[in-house]
Amino acid sequence: MFEYYVWIISFVFLYLSVFWIIVFYMKEKKTRKLEEYPSVSIIVPAYNEEKNIGKTLNSILSLDYPVDKLKIIVVDDCSSDNTAEVVKEFDNVKLVQRKERGGNAAVSMNTGLKYVDTDLFARVDADSRVSRDSFKKLVDHFSDKKVGSVISSILVDEPKSSLEKMQKFEYIITNFTRKLMSKIRVLNITNGVLSAYKTNLVKKLGGFDEKNLTEDFEIALRIIRKGYDVVMEPSSLNYTHVPRKFSDFWKQRVRWYRGFITSMIKHKSLLFNKNYGILGLFLFPVSVLSMFLVLFSFVMLIYRLFDVVYDWSYKLITLGTDIFSIPEIPDVGEFILSIDVRIYIPVFISLVFGFYVYLKAHKYYNEKRIYSIVTIIYLFFYPIITSVQWFHALILEMGGAKRKW
Repeated sequence: MFEYYVWIISFVFLYLSVFWIIVFYMKEKKTRKLEEYPSVSIIVPAYNEEKNIGKTLNSILSLDYPVDKLKIIVVDDCSSDNTAEVVKEFDNVKLVQRKERGGNAAVSMNTGLKYVDTDLFARVDADSRVSRDSFKKLVDHFSDKKVGSVISSILVDEPKSSLEKMQKFEYIITNFTRKLMSKIRVLNITNGVLSAYKTNLVKKLGGFDEKNLTEDFEIALRIIRKGYDVVMEPSSLNYTHVPRKFSDFWKQRVRWYRGFITSMIKHKSLLFNKNYGILGLFLFPVSVLSMFLVLFSFVMLIYRLFDVVYDWSYKLITLGTDIFSIPEIPDVGEFILSIDVRIYIPVFISLVFGFYVYLKAHKYYNEKRIYSIVTIIYLFFYPIITSVQWFHALILEMGGAKRKW
């Protein structure tokens, strides 16, 4: 059974890797420059961001963009710290203070939308930092009338711990994947670190879904269903802080995966829908399949652990095996003969392709390729952690657990 599992996983991974490598070498459609910069409002949802909000606002105010066309709105979601006081120190920033705690970014975004009267609006998380030229690079994509939203690249800001460095790898590869998805117009997510939207479009859609844990993913699907594209400007580099504590990291990822599940169910009509082209016929089904394969990986992990423990226990009880004895180390010939090529060959090929994507992603973003224990953990053990988080998210959804940030 384990052999078939490895073959299925390897086949899917190889198929997707080859597909995206082909997309990588495809010629990209050039973006036509706008004749005039559109007016834009930047909404910053904030809750207890006293330590970060100042740096975030300074970076926004430093944007290389016409001042008379830039409006900044901070929505304070009933912070219990001095977030509001810090914001009040900035003269060119409008502060909107909610009277009741909304509890998520979607509520704050909808609150901010009420004050938006510009052609475009953008979202920037309060723990992020935008680059000076990042917004100018985004807006040209709106010269295409079919574009409803444009996202930027997100990089981890000053990673220090091993957990942060692993997330850095993840963000680099995610950015690279999104760039490829944007290239063939199948990108289906907007992120919280500088994503821009057509104001009239989002208002017609009714704003952000306040019941969804990943409103940035859900709004992208509604934009697509309305007939518009979500694209990425990879050269627009912006930075965010990631969880430093494992508990916070776990909660964040489980929340993301729960939001993904609910969004996919809500927009299940996209599945195998030829009206949405590659997205409906290929990417959406692959996303669903990938979710199930990750969950199945967790089941197989538990099965293998149980099998090992059972085998060890059986030998100990029935054969009286000395658990403290040192097993005899086989010589090279015995080791080679013991290798099951049916399992290791597809795994090896998958790792080669995975490493190739890893190198390409780092090269594209001019990131130094780090070969360390953190890299090894990310490549070999991070997927295991992810599969357990997916299983946790599924259990919470099936059990009807309250959706909260």
